[in-house]
Amino acid sequence: MPRPALTRRTLLTTLGAGVAGGLALAWQARGDRAPEPGANRPIQVHGGTEFGGARSSALRVWTERPRVRSRGLTATYVNAGESSDIQLAGIQNLLNRAPEYADLLIVDAEHLPGLVAAGQVVPFADLDRTWLVEDLGCIGRIADRCVVGDEVCALPLNTDFPLLAFNTARFGDPGVLDTLRTLTGAEFWTTALDLVTRANGPAGTRRILLQTGPYEGFTACLTELVAAFGTLDPIKRIFPRGTFDLGGGTEKTTFDALEEDRAVAARLWPSQCRDLTRHLPAAEAGAAIYEFVPIPGGVLGGQVIAVGKRSPLADSARELAVHLAGAASQWQLNYNAGYVPTIAEMYADEQLRTELYGIDDGHLDACTLRPQRADYEDWSSRFREETRNRLS
Repeated sequence: MPRPALTRRTLLTTLGAGVAGGLALAWQARGDRAPEPGANRPIQVHGGTEFGGARSSALRVWTERPRVRSRGLTATYVNAGESSDIQLAGIQNLLNRAPEYADLLIVDAEHLPGLVAAGQVVPFADLDRTWLVEDLGCIGRIADRCVVGDEVCALPLNTDFPLLAFNTARFGDPGVLDTLRTLTGAEFWTTALDLVTRANGPAGTRRILLQTGPYEGFTACLTELVAAFGTLDPIKRIFPRGTFDLGGGTEKTTFDALEEDRAVAARLWPSQCRDLTRHLPAAEAGAAIYEFVPIPGGVLGGQVIAVGKRSPLADSARELAVHLAGAASQWQLNYNAGYVPTIAEMYADEQLRTELYGIDDGHLDACTLRPQRADYEDWSSRFREETRNRLS
């Protein structure tokens, strides 16, 4: 069934009129069905901390649809923890404890193969990658993360893509940063380092901060750099000594250092870039002004949604998952909380691209993916440690 072409304007008009039930679905329930076992309780959607209740609101939109309401279905969002590791551990514990269960699981995409290998999710047996791209409208590289083996084992819920954030107050001519927008691969990074080295201010702050602590952010940064340079030797030679020291560098401490003018530039996610600009006082008061440049070949972030292995509401949970993965719900999630969408046609919207600091579907389709492997967590820890030792 062809997907609906839903624009931002159409979505907001629909929601503003209170016609939540009119939001289109790419996949519809097949006729009237008898209630599923367990239909007297909500569909439970387990995932990380939501922003401003945005996901709960998206669930309400679905439950208010006439076809859903007539079946007496409701849905509730369950917070499984803040970090991706905590989310995964909490959900795995839930799935392994009888008689408890989760109907839908929201996890970082790199953890999906492990859940599949453990038999903890139910594949979308009648869907394939072609459906994800052509009917749902998902960007190709994002669709790849939902396929394990030959099966669609999850649907794309949101994505994320890194940017280099620059404090333009440190440059005599901030226009020099525009050069970066035409570069790719190693040339992007070497040029960025050269610009930062020649910036104004104390020498110790003329640096690009990466997430270099003992967490997944470091894995993403290293994967990105290896994809750009091909080997570790040029990375070690070009980046300043100490860049890859273990330290305590998390996404939060990286953000804080840039905001406190302890670095000229930092690798951040779009949500962090929004936080930077929200914290700015008026420019005329002497505030630092930031410029954000998408990192070519950046490592893709974001999450997928899968059906839990023992859900007694699997059919309805699947229907809800398809709704959440569609354009209508992704516009709503973006509007309410800034979630980065996975639907290609949404990036034709100029306002969306502006809000995402120039990130578009081309950047997302040319991204770098972390390895898809069942032992991803163990691999990531080993990769971080071994690579850091060689670079430090």
